[in-house]
Amino acid sequence: MPKIVEYGKFVYGIFSADKRKVRGKSEPKHVHVLSKKKGRVKFAKIWLEPEIKVDDIHKGDFTEQELNKIIKILEKEDVKEFIDEGLANFYNDLKVKFKKFK
Repeated sequence: MPKIVEYGKFVYGIFSADKRKVRGKSEPKHVHVLSKKKGRVKFAKIWLEPEIKVDDIHKGDFTEQELNKIIKILEKEDVKEFIDEGLANFYNDLKVKFKKFK
């Protein structure tokens, strides 16, 4: 999974399989979020368009509090812009840059 952003315990990225089309259509813009704690990995899929929201089917074992924090991080302008640039590079077969935010 190419990582785009790390913010606290959350890593935002995209899976290479996301370049494939689903049923002949590309999925709306989204990122995957993972968090590791004590050897346990949690994953979630977050839609970025038409609005930032959690995919109800792929929200993993995150708590509602964690999901709310994940969304708030994505709403930060500097994070959003960096992820948008990373996704554009990914889909255009360009190098995806990684940035650790604090």
